[in-house]
Amino acid sequence: LAKVGLRAHNRGDSQKSSFGVIKNDSFEYLGYTFISGKVTVAKSRRSKLIDNIAKAVTLLRRAVEDGSPRADRLRQRAQWWVDFHITGCISENSRRGWLPYYSQVDDIAVLYGLDAVVAKLCERLPSDMRLSPKSFVTAYTFTRNPARDKRQYVLNFDTIVDVDEMRLLLEVASDYKNLPSDRQSLERLYRRFVRFAVDELERDVGSVS
Repeated sequence: LAKVGLRAHNRGDSQKSSFGVIKNDSFEYLGYTFISGKVTVAKSRRSKLIDNIAKAVTLLRRAVEDGSPRADRLRQRAQWWVDFHITGCISENSRRGWLPYYSQVDDIAVLYGLDAVVAKLCERLPSDMRLSPKSFVTAYTFTRNPARDKRQYVLNFDTIVDVDEMRLLLEVASDYKNLPSDRQSLERLYRRFVRFAVDELERDVGSVS
């Protein structure tokens, strides 16, 4: 390392270094876990994602239990946010979110496990309010091979340029009330929401430094 001008962190700093025999021991790098020849994601890196998905489901379940007259609309919103956290999105020609970040995993069992966890979360809802979440496995396929995503399984904010589409998305996914009628104001509000939504996805990934 010294010969090429690099310096390793001190041994013992669990956040910055690890040591052992590569073929026997696991190690983490940029949020990935390398173990037994597989590239996977540590359980702690999955927990934050699941927690954020669970929040949307829990808010809906409580609204239903409280008899909220807005339950149907909240179901639409919960569906949007659950799918959004699963697939991530494209914004400003960049793929964002947990799955795009961890798109190099080859431990597909992790993705099937995440799908199973989300399905169990949704089972807690009454049958008439049950969500039909998108799939991590399917989204992974499209993230790895975008050309196959003909029907925009992964949301692409960059393709939403029609003001009616912007309005519909805001009505479904946001808490904004009394959406403006003029195009300029609506577009400004839409861009603000996109920034907020993308920031939410970054929280799924968390710190990987």
